[in-house]
Amino acid sequence: MSEESKNIRKKDFQKFLNGKLAFLLSVKFPFKYTFFTMGVLSTVWFLIRVIPKPSRAEYPCIKAASPFMSSFVIYLLSLGTTVFAFRKAKSKILQTRYLAASGFVLVAMAAGVSTLIHNYSTASAVSTNPTANAVPMIGPNQPVGVAQGIFPGRVVWVWDSLATNENCTGVFNDGWYMDKNTDMIRVDSMLIKTVLALTGKPTISESWDTLFRYFNAAHEKGNVSYMEGEKIYIKFNNVGGHAARMDSRTHARKANSRYANSQASAQVGLALLRQLINGYGVPQENITIGDPSKHLYKDNIDMWRNEFPDVHYIGSTVFLATGQEAAVKGAAPRIFYSDKGTSGLGYSSDYIPTAVEEASYVINLAALKAHYRGGITSCAKNHFGTQMRGAADHLHNGLIGADDTTKVYGKYKVLVDMMGHELLGGNTMLFIVDGLWAGADANYSPDKWSEPPFNGDWTSSVFASQDHVAIESVCLDFLRSHYRVETMPDSAFPQYHAVDDYLMQAASPTYWPAGIIYDPEGDGTPIQSLGVFEHWNNPVDKQYSRNLNTGEGIELFTIFSNKLYILDSPGNLAAGSVSVNSIDLSWSDNSNCESEFSIEVSADGLTDWTLLAQVGADETSYSIADLLPNTKYYFRIRAITDKAASEYSGIISASTLVDATSVSDASANIGSLKTFPNPFLNACSISLSNSYSGKISISIIDLSGRAIYSTDTFKSSGAFTTKLDLERIKPGAYVVRVKMGNEYLTTKINKEF
Repeated sequence: MSEESKNIRKKDFQKFLNGKLAFLLSVKFPFKYTFFTMGVLSTVWFLIRVIPKPSRAEYPCIKAASPFMSSFVIYLLSLGTTVFAFRKAKSKILQTRYLAASGFVLVAMAAGVSTLIHNYSTASAVSTNPTANAVPMIGPNQPVGVAQGIFPGRVVWVWDSLATNENCTGVFNDGWYMDKNTDMIRVDSMLIKTVLALTGKPTISESWDTLFRYFNAAHEKGNVSYMEGEKIYIKFNNVGGHAARMDSRTHARKANSRYANSQASAQVGLALLRQLINGYGVPQENITIGDPSKHLYKDNIDMWRNEFPDVHYIGSTVFLATGQEAAVKGAAPRIFYSDKGTSGLGYSSDYIPTAVEEASYVINLAALKAHYRGGITSCAKNHFGTQMRGAADHLHNGLIGADDTTKVYGKYKVLVDMMGHELLGGNTMLFIVDGLWAGADANYSPDKWSEPPFNGDWTSSVFASQDHVAIESVCLDFLRSHYRVETMPDSAFPQYHAVDDYLMQAASPTYWPAGIIYDPEGDGTPIQSLGVFEHWNNPVDKQYSRNLNTGEGIELFTIFSNKLYILDSPGNLAAGSVSVNSIDLSWSDNSNCESEFSIEVSADGLTDWTLLAQVGADETSYSIADLLPNTKYYFRIRAITDKAASEYSGIISASTLVDATSVSDASANIGSLKTFPNPFLNACSISLSNSYSGKISISIIDLSGRAIYSTDTFKSSGAFTTKLDLERIKPGAYVVRVKMGNEYLTTKINKEF
């Protein structure tokens, strides 16, 4: 039998067991039979799944079956011990050995109590999903913490339903990640809107410059921009990049039960790289993007490397076929967990990649997802993939969904350490959550949302903020509004009790658990407020305190638009017809949303740019009038909307012509400028008598206004004479123009035939 046939038969058998188990669960058995039935089935299921591959013990289905199995096994052992002890006690009583009999009675009672206690606790731990929608400790519009950002507490939400293909099926070869299902042009447009709205600046380059300056000032580096040589680390959420889910030879995605599971999309990553590299000018080699704990899919790296081959793409190992580099573990542990071993984390510290240690800036690119252990997974949990232990299992006891004992307020939350660490959340200049394809869990495929504005379509959104706590709070509110017990009972993870506890703790030390001081560097310096926490007023209006002008909490800055937003700099700027006092300009329109074009002028092309004219949308030419004769001008142009502006076009120069008709004889209006002989044959001398001392420029201009000869020389104070060799110019009438500083002297001359 072929390996493929074996796998098919194995999957069929698993489906059979799943079906039978589901049927048995739906039948109302008497309780005395239900316990034994569930115990036997859970034990068989656990052994079949886990013995061939022990790592499956972490799967949700195994997690659910384990308490039934352990309860059943311990019940049998305890029951056997109880029966054995009582029988021994009876025997000893018959032998009149009362002390021994008392001992066996105590053993029997202890075994019975142990059975009851274990059954109670494990039955409680079985409740992976909540039975009711959680009621938060802090009600709507009651902000906690200190808002961060250029616009404090601002979270930008851009929604464009046309960015995703509503007909995507999600089956093999029709995954959401494919070009046919995600519109790259619209994703670019969405991220442009996002960054402009975060900063209030009109262009991408100005926006990123503002982000860098704000971050550096906040980190006491001064109001300075990005500097040459500084490195940027982009933590890309690629949680599905397990070796089992991709072809080992190519890293292409395989058809399996977790095909195209929820994670960040390469399209948002590409839009981000385009802005940093093309829009702002960060050198490719100074950027690292990836997920150190996973492999990057071939389609992701192909999309990025086609445009940016010199960016560093990192995963858990080297993979030459795609260009994936291996994340390198730092020389010493850098994360020191603040629970000090009290919460059951597997380790007290962790290493991080050198790419993170060396980064001057971190950008966190997460995905909008619920999570069966964390309630939700956003930017904070994205850094589970930044530590270098290979897997994050050891951190799960620090999450809200570890068991029912963690679903309470005031418990240690490992996410707060991640958010506050100076090299992770503390070094992050921008938090982005890819909400194009939201899902119920990292192991589930995305699903469509019924709530407005989605109305049965994909979520098609991008979120961004400079405030770590604020963006997590907004994502939690969105996820809680959709994954509810009454509508999605198997995915209602955001309804865990105290699911927002980690955000309250990150916002204010007031909510830290007793005995916990969050100091993830272990240097004796506790973290401060990491941002502002707040719940919105309701899922329909989605208003926070800054939207309502009632407090200094979150502002949800919403941009709804299906219009394709292309705002690019005009191209091919050129000067056409030129006259004495006008210049005609032309350009190509590379935008589709401009309201006008602004034309600016400068005397030197470097400084003092002045708005010269504004022309309407879709125009591609303009005639500039009322210019000075015989003057050189520099021009640039850009497209404008009501909220933004494109980058500038290239700079061009053009000169107006000399007004030869206005020039009279020197004897009539100049006096100090003389030419001789006049008319001349091959050479002409010029004399000038005045007090000017310095550089002078002499031009011979024909009657059309074009300079056909020019030379520079120096004049000392008093009389000046120079001879011009004009043998090569044609016979005719000309104008002699002498420039002294900002002053001009002119006279007419004639060359003989």
